[in-house]
Amino acid sequence: MKRWILTLISACLLAPSIVFAADSCDSSVYLYDEAPVCACYFNGSYCDVFYPTSSGYSEASCTTDCKLAYGDAYASSSYHDGKDTCEGKGVATKCSASNATARLAETDQAVAAALEAGANTPSYATPQLSVDIPGVDFVKTLYRDGKLESNFLGAYISGVYKFLIGFAISIAIVMVMVGGLQYVIGASSGEIGKAKNRIVNAITGFVLLLFVYVILYLVNPELTVFKNLEITVIPPSPEEYEDDFITNGSVATNFSTPDGTNISGAGKTKIPSELTADIESAAQTLASWGYGMSIASSFRSVEKQRELIYRNCQNPPGSSTCNRKPDKPTTCILKDNNAANCPHTTGRALDIWGTTGGSQCISQDACLSDPAACRANTCQAAVISAMKTAGFCNLKSEPWHFEKPKMSSTCN
Repeated sequence: MKRWILTLISACLLAPSIVFAADSCDSSVYLYDEAPVCACYFNGSYCDVFYPTSSGYSEASCTTDCKLAYGDAYASSSYHDGKDTCEGKGVATKCSASNATARLAETDQAVAAALEAGANTPSYATPQLSVDIPGVDFVKTLYRDGKLESNFLGAYISGVYKFLIGFAISIAIVMVMVGGLQYVIGASSGEIGKAKNRIVNAITGFVLLLFVYVILYLVNPELTVFKNLEITVIPPSPEEYEDDFITNGSVATNFSTPDGTNISGAGKTKIPSELTADIESAAQTLASWGYGMSIASSFRSVEKQRELIYRNCQNPPGSSTCNRKPDKPTTCILKDNNAANCPHTTGRALDIWGTTGGSQCISQDACLSDPAACRANTCQAAVISAMKTAGFCNLKSEPWHFEKPKMSSTCN
């Protein structure tokens, strides 16, 4: 009996292994045995496969049906009559693989777009503590619905509180141990009393520290909730300044002084002759409203313009840009040192301030710090209105700057 068992075991061990598997082209895994198969490719590599049942179906029929089904998105078609099951399955398998490749490419494009969008997303600074506090973990600032959400303050207070609780526990345990040791070795009732007080004080202090949370919760439960700070983001308004240079200027050669009892200022003697009548008209309009005008600057020499450039710009005269100094107005840079390239050096740009009772209504410093308030000033607003009625435009960044004709891009 033992011999038979041993022989059977040996036969099993020495016999060749037999693997039962369906052939890759076995018709049992092909849903439509000996049926035609048509694969339509569209939108690049996407593919749909179907199994026509009508008699007389051909490769041309497959192509026609695919074009009708996908129109302009049609790319190509693949057909097999189904007589060879293995080859028919190959058409369907290729279609499925092509679909997988197309979806993978689409995913790669989406990931690339997301990465690009992330690269263009502004990053926000996270506080760096000089001394790390266990439990303090700052989460990155989140921008959502026009607001910045940050947990910095809440995380810091919560982390410090937890750290102090742990530190207080350690101190309390040490004080209790010291008190216990003092109690054990105390030789007199006075020493024992001090030891008891030390232990009681340590435990009382620790309990009070724990009760801070309870007290805050009883006063107002919201005091124990460290909500994220929400800061509304105000989008910056684009700053608009005088152009660095102009390209359509021409230098005036004839000048005169306009007539008017309410016209003053050092610049009134250098008004281009063709603008004199317009200035007088604007002055008459202001007079009817009870105001006057002070022409602070009109025609400006190249030397004077260079002086202003050195005062207000970081780049030298003749450059392409002014690169204004902090708290200074942008000044025309006198590109190529050509007088025709700056409004004031052409003579057809005027700096005019409103006056009342012979005094200027608002200072240039006040206008520089708050141009909107300067425009809202009743007196200066009257000057702007009168000058526009006379055909002048007003520079958006300088409520006192007027041009005729328009030379600067932001003069309206």
